[in-house]
Amino acid sequence: AGGAGWAWVVLAGALLALAAAGTAVDVAAQRSPPGGGKPPSPSGAEAHTRPLCAASCAPSAPLAPTAVEPLRAPPPPGGENGGGGASLLPADDAEGGADLSNSSSRSSSPAQRMGACNIGPRGSGAFDFRDDSAPSARPPARQGSGGAASGGRRGEEPLGVALLRCFSLVRNWRSLGSLRADGTMGCLDGMRCFSMAWVIFGHTIVYAMGAGGLQFDAELLPPGWADKLPPSTLASFSLPPEGGRLATVSYQLVPAAFFAVDTFFWLSGLLTTHALLPSVRKAASAGKAWWSAYPMYALGRWMRLSPLVGVLLLTTVGLLPALGDGPMWSLGGAEGDACRAGGWWLNLLYVQNLFALAAPDSALWRCEGHLWYLANDMQFFLAAPLFAYPLVTRPAAGWALLAAALTASTAANAVIAAVNGYAASPLFDQTYFTNVYIQPWTRAQPFLVGAAFAAFWDRLQGGAAPLARRHSPASAASHARRADPAWLVWGLAAGAAAVMLALSFGTLGLYSALPSPWGDAQNVSYIALSRLGWPVGLSAVAYLCFSGQAPLVNGLLSWWPLQVFGKLTFAAYIVHPVVMYGVNYSTTAPIEFSDIWFAKSFTSFLAWASLLALLLWLLAEKPAANLLALALGRLGLKG
Repeated sequence: AGGAGWAWVVLAGALLALAAAGTAVDVAAQRSPPGGGKPPSPSGAEAHTRPLCAASCAPSAPLAPTAVEPLRAPPPPGGENGGGGASLLPADDAEGGADLSNSSSRSSSPAQRMGACNIGPRGSGAFDFRDDSAPSARPPARQGSGGAASGGRRGEEPLGVALLRCFSLVRNWRSLGSLRADGTMGCLDGMRCFSMAWVIFGHTIVYAMGAGGLQFDAELLPPGWADKLPPSTLASFSLPPEGGRLATVSYQLVPAAFFAVDTFFWLSGLLTTHALLPSVRKAASAGKAWWSAYPMYALGRWMRLSPLVGVLLLTTVGLLPALGDGPMWSLGGAEGDACRAGGWWLNLLYVQNLFALAAPDSALWRCEGHLWYLANDMQFFLAAPLFAYPLVTRPAAGWALLAAALTASTAANAVIAAVNGYAASPLFDQTYFTNVYIQPWTRAQPFLVGAAFAAFWDRLQGGAAPLARRHSPASAASHARRADPAWLVWGLAAGAAAVMLALSFGTLGLYSALPSPWGDAQNVSYIALSRLGWPVGLSAVAYLCFSGQAPLVNGLLSWWPLQVFGKLTFAAYIVHPVVMYGVNYSTTAPIEFSDIWFAKSFTSFLAWASLLALLLWLLAEKPAANLLALALGRLGLKG
């Protein structure tokens, strides 16, 4: 831990130094633009960016470019891909990233659009990994400078300057505050943010149980959980006469937080497919094989996710042991011990969920246990082109493949649950967690429903003639508006509300006692169908919002602060367990559960996770995305 601790210190110092140097270079460049004179005025994508505040985008500084680029510069000689052909990789924009706008032909590289997946708790998936102000690979050339003399090909700034500007706090802060011009899919920002808050809401209790005593469990768990405890132990605490909070209606929101992860998987399927369809369509029209771009597609995704995962691992192994002490501190070290024992590589390869199935008794897969989500999301992302390609080239076969995969995932849930006799909650059985809850074949339903909805919306908006090629962002949203019959609108709204409320609060019987009074049929049905019904409800809500037929709901979910916070959700998901461990296990006595403790802990964890996420985004996540975009541009791999 000592060596890892020093490595963390060196990394933190390096990031701060690079941020300071990049900021200085960026400020100097703004004060002395290439060629002298006034800075260039915004054009193209930049002209369509709505700044968070006018003061941060004064005329003396160019507006941060957005991921939406309706007014594109002419492609370079030889075509957008440098060779005149099309590619699976979205082309020609170094800014990149998965955008929530309705521009299906937006230019970016697949490595930059991969975040169209989220914690999505995705970006990855469900987290927004837009690179809406990455340093351009082709900034204006300095007057009087040649290609080699100016640091590279004609029109490129010196590589060293471009690298430092990737870390500029000014640039990255401006990027955080930039808003999209087209808000057609803006409701996804709200879904992402509220889901992240819901994850922290549920984890507030889950991550405190190890630091709580038996009274903590008694105040929370259903009646019957203590029946097998010896009388001497029962005498050390008091049991609520009607059981713990999980046996009440309001506290069903705690186990229902499992659906927040399904929301991120649904977002991942929707946005990944939304980004892939125009890229595959372009490759197919040019007669290029989509798999030729697959290695870069996969590598770019790994490079996009792994920097923050690496920071987390180094923090857990090197920094966290030195942050606390006391009688409870050693109780919270299981995940750190697993990482130090060698489990870190499972996280960097995104296979910890599969390792847990192969070796459930091993402690290695428990290293950063919450990253099981990223493992699934990575696996779904790698499989996404297998569905996107036939949806473009042979739509009937593509839809049949999606339906078959969805049926197979539903059947896998039902069969595994029936054979093993699982209750419908990972809180009751550890083997349910390893065999069902974290495995891709049982968690694929929301991702597949999201992919199907993306294909449906793509077809609805023009399919082979992408919406963004026929409309500017200013008119895209109005084009997406529909006027369906009132019975359909109200039917979709009522159906979505009924399904999602039933799934959230219908578990009252499941948690009314331990063992659960639910029978095998109830458990199997809920396990197999709940993660199917939830994304179907989300799709109905998204359709009404995209088409402008649910203005109140869409207005709330599309509120501009949620678009800003949405960019931080990936980092918040990564870091929030560190905050919880540091606080919960620094106490000198076991935590005593109460409603007041729950409310205070949730709000403080949400605030601290958001603050740390902001720092991580500015210093690590966004610079890493900028570097990736810059590298792809310099290597000619943007298309």
